[in-house]
Amino acid sequence: MEWNWNWNDFFGKVAGVIVTIILTIVLGLMGVNKWVAQLIAGEGGDIVEEASKKKEEDKGANFEISEAEIIKIREEERIKIIQEIFKEKENEQLKKDKEQFEKDKSRIDAERRQASLREQQRQRELKEENERIRREKEEMEKENQRIREEKEKQERITRRIESERSLERDRKKVRSQLSLDTDYEYYIVLGGIENAYLYIYNNSDYYVDKIIIKVEYVRDNGNIYNTVTVTCNGIKANSKITHRLPDSGAGKSLTAYITSFYCSAIENALR
Repeated sequence: MEWNWNWNDFFGKVAGVIVTIILTIVLGLMGVNKWVAQLIAGEGGDIVEEASKKKEEDKGANFEISEAEIIKIREEERIKIIQEIFKEKENEQLKKDKEQFEKDKSRIDAERRQASLREQQRQRELKEENERIRREKEEMEKENQRIREEKEKQERITRRIESERSLERDRKKVRSQLSLDTDYEYYIVLGGIENAYLYIYNNSDYYVDKIIIKVEYVRDNGNIYNTVTVTCNGIKANSKITHRLPDSGAGKSLTAYITSFYCSAIENALR
């Protein structure tokens, strides 16, 4: 028995099996089902049959496709399907990348909006805090101004009181150094006073501008017969002046006392 080997057919089938195995492994790793790999490899003859029919229609029923052309057709179909698969995978990846990009963009935009809102809130709070601090500062300045004015007022009152006290002390001192004396003649039988004189002594170191003195003419029974007011102007320091008193038809004695006086040197010290 003699074997007639068709080496082209043998190597073509071996090559087809090898290609089927490789594509099954590669496309399996890529997520493509095994039947797709078999379809690409051409096992079952569908692709070849379609190509044969097309050849027969074009060139006649007696035309026979060679094994090399079958391998070429299978190779072209495999390449075409692989390209479509890769393109589909690429489109799916691009779609996923686009969706992820949109999600990331939306997330970033949301984070930016939140950050913008937080910054606006922070600015508002900072503005309100600055306004509160400004108002408190103004209130504090007003309060400090009021305290200063009150303190100055109290100091003026204190100085005024001290000045008035000092003035009163000086007045009393000058008053204690002003003295009076009288000299007169008294008629025992008929009564009355004549040749009466009032002596005013200024034993202080101040010039007394004015002094007002009241002189009373007193009867024997103690009743006041007449009253005379004497005003003396310009009494030098440590000096004496004499004032003539009017005569009286009644009265036994004279009583003189100072009602008021004015010393400009003392009074002006208060101003």
